[in-house]
Amino acid sequence: MRQDTTQASKEQPTQKEIRCRRLVAETANPSSRYVGNTPKEELLLEHVREFEDQFVNVYGNRFLFLCPPNEYGVPKFLPTTLRPTHLPYQELYEYKSCARFLADFFNYDELHPADRYPTVVPAPASVLNWQAGDCFDLSIALASLLIGVGYDAYCVSGFAPRFITTRNEARSACPQLDADIEETKEEDKQDGSGRS
Repeated sequence: MRQDTTQASKEQPTQKEIRCRRLVAETANPSSRYVGNTPKEELLLEHVREFEDQFVNVYGNRFLFLCPPNEYGVPKFLPTTLRPTHLPYQELYEYKSCARFLADFFNYDELHPADRYPTVVPAPASVLNWQAGDCFDLSIALASLLIGVGYDAYCVSGFAPRFITTRNEARSACPQLDADIEETKEEDKQDGSGRS
């Protein structure tokens, strides 16, 4: 046991943990919904704890990822982290362009370690401000944006191959090269039809 705690103390904090610490240190008057729970949320957390106890009794000792702490260390029921978010950009009203926006303009942080749940799940507003996050953060931000414009969106946790979770695109074709090849083919067709 001592070796595990020594090893854990040597691990570096993740970028998300650093961003959360910086946010807490720099925010003078955070919103009350970030630094505490309402009476309804406390009641909900109590029901979730009872459900976890019943689940363990029936299915054995399995970990349920239901109430992770937010950036202020306050446990929040994961579905309540999704907040309908409506931004005044029409490009974000369609699911494809909204997902492309997050993929193109947000930095992806790998989970560390990759086979465990994150230690913190920040609010979507924080993720949008940071323009960075892990798979949980970005999926919650995307679902919040889609719910804000009327989609019935939700997040699901599961398993994926290593090359997907590490964002390894080493064997992927460059999309720009594919576009250039298509343009060349179209130009050849137009040149060929003009000569006849």
